[in-house]
Amino acid sequence: MVLQELRVPGMVLLEKYVYRKWFCRKYAYRKLFYWKYVHRKWFCQKDVYRKWFCRNYVYWKWFCQKYVYRKWLYWKYVYRKLFYWKYVYRKWFCQKDVYR
Repeated sequence: MVLQELRVPGMVLLEKYVYRKWFCRKYAYRKLFYWKYVHRKWFCQKDVYRKWFCRNYVYWKWFCQKYVYRKWLYWKYVYRKLFYWKYVYRKWFCQKDVYR
């Protein structure tokens, strides 16, 4: 009651200013928390992306190894075929030599 009696127009303005300052500070904190949240969300997404990228990388590595293995098998097969033909040719050549 005493404070209400002492209240002058200037004091109302001061109270308004203090309240505005407090509100601004509250808003600033809210903004800060919001950015913290956004950053956390972004960081989380980055982590998810990193996980996805890692999984993708592991998949590519596996695919590459599979491809290398397939290539190796193919060359193994080609060499086998080549040696087989060499063997057949040798056999044929030997028989030719026998006939000669």
